[in-house]
Amino acid sequence: MARLPAFLSRSRLAALTALAVLIGGAAYGAATSAAAPQTTRATTIRVVDYYAFEPDKSVVGGVLNSCGKAVGVKINRDAIPGATLIQKVLQMASSHTLPDVLMLDNPDLQQFAQSGALTTLNNYGISAKGYQKGVVAASTYKGKLYGLQPILNALQLRGAVPGRDVSLVALCTDVVAEQAEPPLTNLSIEPRDVSLRAMETLFWLLEPTSAGAPPAVDLLPPRLTRRESVLPSPSSRRNR
Repeated sequence: MARLPAFLSRSRLAALTALAVLIGGAAYGAATSAAAPQTTRATTIRVVDYYAFEPDKSVVGGVLNSCGKAVGVKINRDAIPGATLIQKVLQMASSHTLPDVLMLDNPDLQQFAQSGALTTLNNYGISAKGYQKGVVAASTYKGKLYGLQPILNALQLRGAVPGRDVSLVALCTDVVAEQAEPPLTNLSIEPRDVSLRAMETLFWLLEPTSAGAPPAVDLLPPRLTRRESVLPSPSSRRNR
């Protein structure tokens, strides 16, 4: 994919930062855009996320609008179902219609950063100072910061410790889960197995065999790894 030009103003980035800090969840990145020159002050911000179903859609939408009001911008939001998000984002990238703020899962964020579709936050004086190493690593590509997901830090600022005060389960790779503090209980997205299945399908399409075609939908069994971010079960607490 060709590298897209970045036209994101500092005032717009300030608003994006305020929005990102108040949203807990996956990483929010600043997408490249030709919507406004760098000297133009932002009055509207387009946000794309994957909270497309209720009640999350209304909850996240309310938070976004509150953040926009606080920094003096109007929020234009597109909530796209997660199953079609990547396809839609690729279409936006090819037509240079990417949003100002884009929610992506951490592994996808790094892939889009590699393609040049995201603007590095380092260019606008936004750093990850105070963020945990695992969070920063998941939002960094080749030493540059492309997004932030603040949920662990938001809990920490409020004195809530995952595994002691609240239970937190992440949908991420094992590497990201192990780098967090505390290490996160996670459902792995199994990137190695997904890649292996994809390559097997590709090879069959290139050279079909008598063994038959791979399944049209190939589901991997979920794998939950318990670490330190969930509370003990009520029964285990009673037995202590």
